[in-house]
Amino acid sequence: MRPLVVVLIVLFTSLAFSQNDPGVLEDPSDLPAPVLPVMPAPTVKPLPWQNIPEIKEAVVGQPRIGLYAGWTRLVFDVPKGSTVQVTPEGFGITIGFSGLQVRGGLALKSPPSSLSPEVQGWSLSSGPLGSTATIRTRYPLRAGGGGWKMLHLPAGLDSLNDRLVLDFSEAFANRQTLQAPPLQLFPFPVEVVLDPGHGGKDPGAVGSVMEKEVNLQVTHKVQGLLEAAGATVVLTRLGDTVFSDDKRTDLQHRASLGVSPRKVLVSIHANSLAKQSALAGYGVETWWHPNHPESQHLARTLQSSMLEWTSAFDRKVRTAPFVVIRNSQVPAALIEMGFVSHPVDGENLLSAGYLDRMAYGIALGIQRFVLSQAPVPSTP
Repeated sequence: MRPLVVVLIVLFTSLAFSQNDPGVLEDPSDLPAPVLPVMPAPTVKPLPWQNIPEIKEAVVGQPRIGLYAGWTRLVFDVPKGSTVQVTPEGFGITIGFSGLQVRGGLALKSPPSSLSPEVQGWSLSSGPLGSTATIRTRYPLRAGGGGWKMLHLPAGLDSLNDRLVLDFSEAFANRQTLQAPPLQLFPFPVEVVLDPGHGGKDPGAVGSVMEKEVNLQVTHKVQGLLEAAGATVVLTRLGDTVFSDDKRTDLQHRASLGVSPRKVLVSIHANSLAKQSALAGYGVETWWHPNHPESQHLARTLQSSMLEWTSAFDRKVRTAPFVVIRNSQVPAALIEMGFVSHPVDGENLLSAGYLDRMAYGIALGIQRFVLSQAPVPSTP
């Protein structure tokens, strides 16, 4: 299976903090609700899989198309043993079908109107060595497998033909098994604070996963990576607990752990939108507050590292006075790993491969930031 590539368009909001008590702002869900359009109900047309006739000639025809909430699927049925080459390039992909000609003519193409919110259209043409299909997406595909995914399924009990299955959504991230080197050892003592958001009676966002659970799961992964590199890691909660059931007290206790000589405080969260706007929210973002001159640098380093390893949609770096980062005395940032409310991003948060990649990106981002702050030895 090849990694998939996704890119999303971000909705920026005007934050009117006076409407909320800044003493209890925990994460973006506590900010004034942005004015988002009510998303129209998606057109859903599931793809039929049964009773597809066997292809006995060296030909390829137009793709079968399935429409789903938040994503689109195209399937090319080809003869058994066909050789297919797929190349992502900008706004779409090119597919080479070696030795296959277009069924019924030299060229085929989709109707002029867009096929779906994700796919603009497709075309198929014959050449001397085979045929070429082009699929045009409505967004740029991202390096590392973001924005699409692919399966090449051989003929078997459920199909008389080979199938090339292509799924498209800006929210698709890299869910492949993580293969990465361990972090380098810190050359000096390092202590960091990790804050898995919510806990106890507060579940956080609830959707594909329960936020408090995935926050803690990823935090433990980050902890293991940093400790293997020699760091001391302080957690604001070890399990499904909180300092206090009073939200203000709990958040202030968490923030109070961000003191020198600890290097950073990183709060780990997942995002959500209301059901009527759920398809508008997906991707990764990092928040900071000018509590410390280096907090913005930390947020940018974390965001860059997470995107590098997950190929998730980039919702950018933003600022807000969340209690945990505002009241920390050391550089602090709050991470949103994805949206539990989105049908595709929610699946990212269920994927072990994605969560491992997210944890590695966070740990590597913390290490890169800490090492960038080390004093340069003076030359005698």
